[in-house]
Amino acid sequence: MKNYWKIAVMLVAASVAWSCSDDDDDAFQPAQNNPIEVRGSLIDVRTFTSGEQLFPQHTGYKLPGEVDNFFSSPFHYAVGLKDGVGVEAVRIQSDYDEEVLYIANELPNMNHLGWLATGKIFTAGDVTYHIHWKTVEGGEWITLPRAEEQTLPTMVLGRQISVDVPPIPGVVITRMADDGFRDRHLTNNCILILPDGSYLASCTNVHEFRGTEVYRSVDKGQSWELWSEGYYPINFGTMFLHRGQLYLMGVRYPDGDLILCPSSDKGKTWLMPEETGRGVLLAGNYHSAPVPVVVHDGRIWRALESRGERCEYPFVISAPEDSDLLDPANWTRTNIVQNDAGWTAGSHTLTEAIEGNVVIGPQGEVYNLLRGSCSSTSSYALLGEVTSTIGTFEYNLAVNEVITMPGGGKKFTVRYDEVSKCYWAITNPAHEAGMKHSGIYAKGITYDLMRNHAVLCYSKNLVNWVPYKTVVFDEDPFFHGYQYFDWVFDGDDIVAVSRTACPEERGLPVRQHDANMMTFHRIPNFRTL
Repeated sequence: MKNYWKIAVMLVAASVAWSCSDDDDDAFQPAQNNPIEVRGSLIDVRTFTSGEQLFPQHTGYKLPGEVDNFFSSPFHYAVGLKDGVGVEAVRIQSDYDEEVLYIANELPNMNHLGWLATGKIFTAGDVTYHIHWKTVEGGEWITLPRAEEQTLPTMVLGRQISVDVPPIPGVVITRMADDGFRDRHLTNNCILILPDGSYLASCTNVHEFRGTEVYRSVDKGQSWELWSEGYYPINFGTMFLHRGQLYLMGVRYPDGDLILCPSSDKGKTWLMPEETGRGVLLAGNYHSAPVPVVVHDGRIWRALESRGERCEYPFVISAPEDSDLLDPANWTRTNIVQNDAGWTAGSHTLTEAIEGNVVIGPQGEVYNLLRGSCSSTSSYALLGEVTSTIGTFEYNLAVNEVITMPGGGKKFTVRYDEVSKCYWAITNPAHEAGMKHSGIYAKGITYDLMRNHAVLCYSKNLVNWVPYKTVVFDEDPFFHGYQYFDWVFDGDDIVAVSRTACPEERGLPVRQHDANMMTFHRIPNFRTL
């Protein structure tokens, strides 16, 4: 009896909605109140309100003002790329036998397919959508009809919509908070293993812009919890251990000073310079990423960049390993390399040398291996040497120090393994550049934004690099990004964190660069794959 009355109320409400649909000033109220799940290809969930971009990654179409009067309560919609299929199947999460479902597409009449017109129509640019309805079985997946003449993706409308997505590669450590899902992207992912065997992973922007927070795992990365208390105004942060002391080195937001913050409780809290009266290592405006901190020949080393008017300029800092690291007087800075013209690599120009890794060469040389940014290739990096005289360090980055490295055009972490006698890195080679759709990538996606393929590489000499194993891959380059991997050795394994852009239940990230989560990955027995 309960189901009977539920169905009757829905049908009456839908009938009223339909009968009133000729009056565009009267909002109609669909009976469907239950959550909707959708399946398909690259589906986004957006707010059904005027001014919203109609399709993801397309600025040419926006919902018109009249849609604000279509429903008497806030509605959302699920849709794919303008030239994609989008939603293919729908399920209303309900135990009742029938529920009312609303869709919109370019077809004015779907009676022959069992869908009734509401009379509600909206136009965005040269695109016109008609809203239709029908009753469907609650709790069951139904396939949406698609006529041969359709060229646009079908929209599904409802108050609560989620996307049924495939499993996300790796273990999700954290996701962007709801308030920043469209406005911020997760960045500065870093991983560290503590002496007690627990893992720490840090990143910024999840809950606060330029706010760094730390997550902890006590089961080898299988599960994670938010560990730090508060969000620290630190950008480009690297966590590292030195002589039993845990530090976080990064750029203080918003002034840009390079700072060093200690922690005495395994990363739960960090002491800012204003609390200790020390720790401002360099005043100014600096740039970096979570990059290695290396101890060699009695000194501790890290790479940085100074922010200029046109780009960032690389240099290296160093301090005696037995000194007070919070005292800026103990740190020495090399010269800053300025080259606004870029570096020539074959027919390409590398516009930036940034996010450098201090690495020790086969003969004990101190090098800085940097990302070589370029939109037309992703196959080069830059290798500069740090030389020393009495009391000073000179950093040399000449034209002939461009090296071939798969994925060298995006940020990477390089570490040396004493067992294999190799240098290792996880990079993003680009092999599908030029793929396009009719939105923001109408001219084709560029090499610097190809981040859907992460590969473990190795080198014996820092110059010749060999792709070794795919870590993660997806065919879609527009919304998938497994990038900026930071990683460490864990016995015979490599454990890593990725700045990951990936479709999820809430919809799509803005683009592959704009990560909506941090994920954990393990590469077991990496030396013998």
